[in-house]
Amino acid sequence: MKKENCPLCGDNDTTLFHDSVWNAAERRVMNCNGCESYFLSPRLNEMEQREFDKNYNAYIEKRAILVSKHSEEEFDDLVDESVETRYVDLMKWFEPRLSVLEVGAEKGGFLDRISPIVGEIASVDTCPEYVEILEAKGYSAYREIWDVPQKKKFDRICMFSLLEHILNPQPF
Repeated sequence: MKKENCPLCGDNDTTLFHDSVWNAAERRVMNCNGCESYFLSPRLNEMEQREFDKNYNAYIEKRAILVSKHSEEEFDDLVDESVETRYVDLMKWFEPRLSVLEVGAEKGGFLDRISPIVGEIASVDTCPEYVEILEAKGYSAYREIWDVPQKKKFDRICMFSLLEHILNPQPF
């Protein structure tokens, strides 16, 4: 496997972190020793990434088969536990009336958890099914970060397990 430079800082001091990725035997998780970030290798090109994003819900369904040792309820409990862990770790940063944007919001689990204590909530997710779910919950929902009005400002912007999917993380 060809070694890739870190897409965030450009450093070539990278090491293998994990030798597989859900449902993609040819991809690996790499760690940048320079900036301590993680990224997927080999990287997808723009067309491949758009296709992945468009079919994200199908990807999640295939991934569910891989974790089928858990019942659907157990898997939902694991997701809920992850959301709760994020909430507990970050709750000191969320105050009443703050505006929040979550990029990669999926079905809105984290937003649901913080919605009772914050003000305006907006979300971005490239999966069309998730945008529909987010809109049905009453959140402003966008398909791409570039769709968020340029003049819009947020007090907090959240991303979880997202940067490894971003083609060009620096401008993002």
